[in-house]
Amino acid sequence: MNQTIKLFRDDELKNRIIKKTGGELLKCYNCGTCTAGCPVSQIRDFNPRRVLRKINLGLNVDEDIWQCVSCFTCNARCPNGIDIAKVMDALRIEIQKDKRAGKHANVIFNRAFLETVENYGQLYELGMLMKYKIKSGNLFQDIEFGLPLMLKGKMGLLPHKSGNAKAAREIFRRVREIEERDEK
Repeated sequence: MNQTIKLFRDDELKNRIIKKTGGELLKCYNCGTCTAGCPVSQIRDFNPRRVLRKINLGLNVDEDIWQCVSCFTCNARCPNGIDIAKVMDALRIEIQKDKRAGKHANVIFNRAFLETVENYGQLYELGMLMKYKIKSGNLFQDIEFGLPLMLKGKMGLLPHKSGNAKAAREIFRRVREIEERDEK
């Protein structure tokens, strides 16, 4: 299922990504070296060059941005030294800010993940999965994997708070503060 995300008008997204990445997007001359070296593009329909090109042209950005695993291979191979992983991260952040993106499964998953890390100072798998399942409406999808994971001790029933939970919340608070300041 390939959903199209059109949240920004014309060059609005392009300008935001250029600002957030210090112009990284403008250095791309579309050679394709990033895609040729990308391990994900070898097994999935993922193409970092296509994503950068679409942003530059002000076109829709489809959900393949979520397939990037931030392995930095594209960065290492780019002849212009573009930090493509940074562009992908900035793009995902910008998309998540829009309320209309809130129903997109990847956005729901990201938010559930970050909420549990913020609350507990580390990932609480069961809590994160429950938030994701409830908000996405996929309550029973993959349910058969839960019990075996719990029995093997890979997923606990109760959360374990990290000794650094307070520090984690402070980091999240500071990031929000910086983002609010940057948006002004």
